[in-house]
Amino acid sequence: MKNQFSLYVLALLMLSVSFLVSCSEDSPEPTAVVDPTDDDKFVLSMITDVSNGSGILIPYDSMPHGTVNPADASGLSFASVRSAGYTYKDAIFENNNPAGDPGIQKLTLSPSGQLVESGFIANAVISTVKDDDLGYYWNPDLNPKAIQTFNPTTMERTGEIDLSAQLDPYITEEAQAISFNWFMEIADDKLYTMVSFEDVNATPVYDSSFVAVINTNTNQFEAMAIHPEFFMFGYFGQPNIEYTGVGSDGYLYLAAWGGRNFQIKGTILRIRAGETSFDPNFAIKLDDFVGGAAMMYGGSCYHNGKLYCRMKDTAVLPDFSNFNEVPDIYPYEIDLATGTAKKIGGTPGSNHNSIHGPFLYNEKIYFPASNPDYQGYYEYDPTTGDLAEEILLITSGVPSQIYILD
Repeated sequence: MKNQFSLYVLALLMLSVSFLVSCSEDSPEPTAVVDPTDDDKFVLSMITDVSNGSGILIPYDSMPHGTVNPADASGLSFASVRSAGYTYKDAIFENNNPAGDPGIQKLTLSPSGQLVESGFIANAVISTVKDDDLGYYWNPDLNPKAIQTFNPTTMERTGEIDLSAQLDPYITEEAQAISFNWFMEIADDKLYTMVSFEDVNATPVYDSSFVAVINTNTNQFEAMAIHPEFFMFGYFGQPNIEYTGVGSDGYLYLAAWGGRNFQIKGTILRIRAGETSFDPNFAIKLDDFVGGAAMMYGGSCYHNGKLYCRMKDTAVLPDFSNFNEVPDIYPYEIDLATGTAKKIGGTPGSNHNSIHGPFLYNEKIYFPASNPDYQGYYEYDPTTGDLAEEILLITSGVPSQIYILD
């Protein structure tokens, strides 16, 4: 786990982006966001020890507000909370169990409002859930060329989708390994998951990006969406930090922080839900926005024609000497119609400890702020465009994410 954490930090060091937007003329109009309900529950995930990523998950009956001290809070301790999970209905699906063992850990709330362990599938590297009966994950120990299926209700493996026939043509003397550890998203009855073909050092070989598309009604392979440039979409299998996601406009947004060999290549691309190819007329590149290498967190949070991310204001120097010394990561609002980006004011600058991107709830945008002197969460109302307002002050620890349970 320590080596994996070091890889995450190295990836963050290499993250960089540029700014250029091109959109197709027939972009669909946004659809209404589903209204929240009074039954929604929330779980605050906090890192209490940055050195190893351990922390605590604290349940709430409403969006967390006020002040929280993890030492005084009632919650469930986890050996690793930096590796983010996701929610489906009333359950959380973490990427490891409380002891830190990799796999799909299902968590639910007891009648008394406490988090309880509700099933575990060991050695699953990345996963997603379609409905009560069907979920998907990758376990390279079982079959590196296959996607496994499981039942999210019973938390039992149910089968395998072997993609050997589709992947073998890309295997060469140099490209000897396969990895799905990037992202898994379901949109319009299709599973989208990135696959990379790697050498013996786990370095991607090809200059293109490959996204396998599987029909979730039949569990049959449909197509391979291929982009001519290689991008590291998502963030090492952490599915709920807003690097990839489906917007209410019907597009799957894919944010990439780099390319081959950690090459600076921050970009947001998209695939229309239900289709099997990248939108050829859309790309957001942030390479010129800060006059050099810019750090970006998130990028797939969509609302009413805009995307939201967190970005470092100053270019990262080649030797990374200013990477963490200057806490100048701020939230940004990117207008897809005009190709402009607006810095959202009202928040302190952040460093890289909290890697969660902005997320949408009840027509408002939420995001963490994290630096040596401040930890907390802010709320931004896009309808007014006013300064963001603090909703939660954390007295100790680093904000990891906020889970929303239906």
